[in-house]
Amino acid sequence: MSLLCGVITNMINQSKKIQDSIDEVAGLADLIKTYQQMAAQKMVEIQKKIASTRDYYQGLAKVSLDVGLDIDSIDKEKPKAILLLAADSRMYGDLLDRVFTAFLESVKNNAKAEVFVYGKIGAQMMTMVMPEKKFTEIGLEEVKKIVETRRVEIFHGEYKNLAYQEVSSSSIEGMGMTSDTSKIESLKLKYFYEPSITDISEVFRNNLTSGLVWFTLNQSEMALSAARVIHLEKAISNTETALTKLRKMFFYSNRKVLQRKMMHQYQIVKMKK
Repeated sequence: MSLLCGVITNMINQSKKIQDSIDEVAGLADLIKTYQQMAAQKMVEIQKKIASTRDYYQGLAKVSLDVGLDIDSIDKEKPKAILLLAADSRMYGDLLDRVFTAFLESVKNNAKAEVFVYGKIGAQMMTMVMPEKKFTEIGLEEVKKIVETRRVEIFHGEYKNLAYQEVSSSSIEGMGMTSDTSKIESLKLKYFYEPSITDISEVFRNNLTSGLVWFTLNQSEMALSAARVIHLEKAISNTETALTKLRKMFFYSNRKVLQRKMMHQYQIVKMKK
């Protein structure tokens, strides 16, 4: 009889453990849903920012490259840089991995280019995969500064639709002119600059280039937010699957406890007879 009581007690404890697991997974599911809602809200906010300016900044990027070619003919010593726009945290599915792969390929093909990384996760990936390569981890303000005086190829995610975000690279020409411009008149430039190409380069460097950086950063944030929404949706689905299994286990465990209790009562009645 005491043996049966011990079995019932163990089974009750097992049921309690299953219930605790159900509570933990349910709490995790609620937390994941909260993170997903935050990511979705951020995505909507960024989408509003860039929706009305996409065509403008894409056109500006083309102008930047065209003017940049003329400035290159004057300042041929302007360094090239490669910039990775990553993130400070994970939970973006495979988007960061895909962007990093494209970035790494460019780094290998441009051995003399300066390498910059925005985001702690990107810096960790770079240190792990290519520890011998020198790079600089930078913040938002530094991103703007490096673009002002360099030819920069920026690798980032680009939002296509909620189901897919692709890898993209954006080229931005820094407009700062550092070399001797005394012989500008003798050069054959593609455009005529008024009052001068030096003044135009200053306008680009101080104003328009920062706008292109802003747009590119928002593109990256938009893609990352969408990737997080999808990644967390899969996590929610996994927690729901886990909850279904745990609830079945709890049901069967409770049924066994009930059966054991009934058997225990039956034996007590039988002994009294």
